[in-house]
Amino acid sequence: MSSIRSRIVVLFTLFFGIVLTGFASLIYVRLSEAERSTLDARLESEADKLATELGENAHDGTFPDSVSLSEILAGGIRGAHMQVVGMNRSTLLFDSMLSAAAGSLPSITPGTGALKRATVSSEKGEFRCLLLSSEAEDSLKFVVQLASPTDDLRSRQTDLLYLFAVAIPLALFLTALAASAIARKALQPISSIIRTADQISANNLGQRLELPQTRDEVRALAETFNRMVERIDAAFRSQQQFVADASHEMRTPLTVLRNELEFAIERLNDPAVKDGLQTSLAEADRLAHLAEDLLLLARIDASKLRLELMSIRLDEILLECIQHSNALATKKGIRFKVTVDDVVHVEGDRERLKSIFFNLLNNAIKYSPDHTTVTVSLTGNPTRNMATVSIKDEGEGISAESLPHIFKRFYRADASRSGRDGHGLGLAIVERLVQLHRGEISVVSQPGNGSTFTVEFPLARPA
Repeated sequence: MSSIRSRIVVLFTLFFGIVLTGFASLIYVRLSEAERSTLDARLESEADKLATELGENAHDGTFPDSVSLSEILAGGIRGAHMQVVGMNRSTLLFDSMLSAAAGSLPSITPGTGALKRATVSSEKGEFRCLLLSSEAEDSLKFVVQLASPTDDLRSRQTDLLYLFAVAIPLALFLTALAASAIARKALQPISSIIRTADQISANNLGQRLELPQTRDEVRALAETFNRMVERIDAAFRSQQQFVADASHEMRTPLTVLRNELEFAIERLNDPAVKDGLQTSLAEADRLAHLAEDLLLLARIDASKLRLELMSIRLDEILLECIQHSNALATKKGIRFKVTVDDVVHVEGDRERLKSIFFNLLNNAIKYSPDHTTVTVSLTGNPTRNMATVSIKDEGEGISAESLPHIFKRFYRADASRSGRDGHGLGLAIVERLVQLHRGEISVVSQPGNGSTFTVEFPLARPA
């Protein structure tokens, strides 16, 4: 897809090229006609001299020879050919070239006009011919045939074509450069709008486009866009506040409900009722976790979550999380295979980093078959200044269609995975916490071959 700028350059250059070619063609035709008219005028002038000389000598009963006539032409037309034909079509003065081209020359008869022109070609090249008749009392005395080579005319025409062949492409090139510069200058506000708009996201709705100084269509577009973002920002903030308020209000009744259910379970003896209460207690716990996660995401979205950053040994935190997750893994017969560098320091919030690894480890255990292995590794790369944590399970994997969406809120990858416990917010929280630590998270997975989650954090600066 071509940009507006490139289309402007192409169309402007094409239009200018058509106009320039039209003007060049007009100039070429006009100059060629002017050159030919100049040559015809010179031929007519020289022919008049010859006709006058011939007329005077013919009146005296004498006729000059070709040598004396050539003297008349001396300094006039270079390379000219001359022939004189009498009234009975006899050749009074002979010229081989004009005699050979006699069939191409127009004939002059009394009363048809004393002057005619023609262009003929011969073995010696192309010639411009002029035929001038001398008449007396409506009778034709003789016709002067004078021809001049058109080499100079053709040479100047060729030089003009060469000039156009160089000048037109150069002019179009300069036109394209000028059009590109003008288009870039004209579209610069739009480019700035694009860059700013690209930075605006759900987590950065407070940014606005800088308005151009000129009051034109671009400024109107920027103002309209800013108003639209303001409306979206207001709606998004209202949604955030609603989620935060709802999550906060849910915590107290859920806590009371959980305590009452635990109290009832301790005092009931009916197994069937206990089972029902245990199920209700599990659902209450699930709702409580959902409320906590929603509240956490609302605080992150509102930029109200403040990390207590400090230099932390990431290896210690990861091993602590593995130790706490080992009880859940043991129930399924899952064992951990751990490879951890001795000391890896990052700058982060201890509790939030734990939340990241707990989520990833619990997911690996949850989606792994019984009696399999979860592989965990931590490496520090001083060259890249990054610490890399990799967690690989041997589960059913994630389909290619689901991979781009697994970090979205409430997204459940596959039917086989959606039946597990959870509400689809864990990975969304993990991604946001990783981003707050200036890190990156990625996943590689194929159905049937398990999944590998990789998290990278910048290493802490040396003290």
